[in-house]
Amino acid sequence: MKTYLLMMRKAVLIGSIFLLFFARGVIGATYYVAVDGNDSRGNGTEGIPWASIEHGVAQLTPGDSLIVKDGTYTDHDNDTYAVYVRVDGTSDNWITIRAENEGGVIIDGQNEKTTYGFFLYRADYVRIDGFEIKNFAHSGIYLRSSHDSYISKCNIWGIGREYLNTKCTSDYSMAGIHAKLDTYNVTVDKCTLHDIGPIHRYPKYGAICIYDYKRGPPIYAAGYGWLIQNCLFYNMYGSMGILITTHTGSTDRSTHIITNNTFAHDVNDGYETCNSFGAQGHIKHCHTFSGNPPHDVVIQNNAFYNPPGTTAIWSSTSESSTNSLTIRNNVTSASNIYVRIKRSGTPTLIDNTAGLSLASFGMTDPENNDFTLTSLSHLISQGIASLSPGYDHDGNIRPTGAGGPDIGAYEYEKTNSKPSKPTGLHFE
Repeated sequence: MKTYLLMMRKAVLIGSIFLLFFARGVIGATYYVAVDGNDSRGNGTEGIPWASIEHGVAQLTPGDSLIVKDGTYTDHDNDTYAVYVRVDGTSDNWITIRAENEGGVIIDGQNEKTTYGFFLYRADYVRIDGFEIKNFAHSGIYLRSSHDSYISKCNIWGIGREYLNTKCTSDYSMAGIHAKLDTYNVTVDKCTLHDIGPIHRYPKYGAICIYDYKRGPPIYAAGYGWLIQNCLFYNMYGSMGILITTHTGSTDRSTHIITNNTFAHDVNDGYETCNSFGAQGHIKHCHTFSGNPPHDVVIQNNAFYNPPGTTAIWSSTSESSTNSLTIRNNVTSASNIYVRIKRSGTPTLIDNTAGLSLASFGMTDPENNDFTLTSLSHLISQGIASLSPGYDHDGNIRPTGAGGPDIGAYEYEKTNSKPSKPTGLHFE
């Protein structure tokens, strides 16, 4: 009960913060970047924009927004990062980096010539919105020593596809979104992550890696306070959708909520890598060596369509209490919703369904990655409203009363209108 109340307070706090943004707006300026702009002669106005996102970001102060015009952007200065972000917002005035048109801006790693897409280093209260991020060697978005990040409506794919390095280290890994070293309070909302991981062998991590890590005194605790909602995960090669893990000496701060996501078509190519980070389901919950296990984790209202192996979620943690891991109202076609290996402990399992036929998911065209629901779906109104988002992957409002939300990233009923767009930070 204590853990549940903490989760509820966290969800209410997040909602209150964004409502405060809506009411206040922001006090900052709006700047522009365009592929035909000029960093030296431009002034960041819509008529005279800058040319590179990285240059534009460097000019931002709390409350500012950078609007990126349609086009393809690459690593313009060959520093291994397409966009290096080293600016801070504040709790009242976030910095926003936004594609003018969702999906119209491509951040391209040029067949893995570039290592990282967005690299946030000591960049707090930053929102990234609406980008297609593709073809990077190691990470689409890499968060390091940053807190309070909001990543929304991004399409991240083609990460680490040609990775052949047999050396397995935490610094050389493939992940759509990867966090390390004192990174916390991260929201990933309405994103699509797919085709991530090596075609050949030696998988490591997955679409999202939440990695608590210590490098010696003082303790660096990365990846606590995550909220992952309304996202699509599919075609992870030798990998998984989400990895939640700790390392030696990690603190016990976790408090993650993974709710109303759709997972599908991950590929287990038979390889296991160091610390058993191979594919054994769509979500892996574990800790390595002597680190404290991730705790206060809620996994709910998720649809696991055709996962690799016999389970949707697998764990190698030792649960110290029933509050450590709660798995509820999830649906999978696998024979198990959850399997533990190597260690001992019992999570809280509530109202999950395993072994559901693929047809019963009632998705429009899942083999071609259209996971919207039809009227025949058994996912309709089967979710729990507590801790779930008030809208779906497309921005449609989810019901909060009798019947409950649908399981997965989509709501079937479209009779409710989308919430109106707020000014300033452009949250939906």
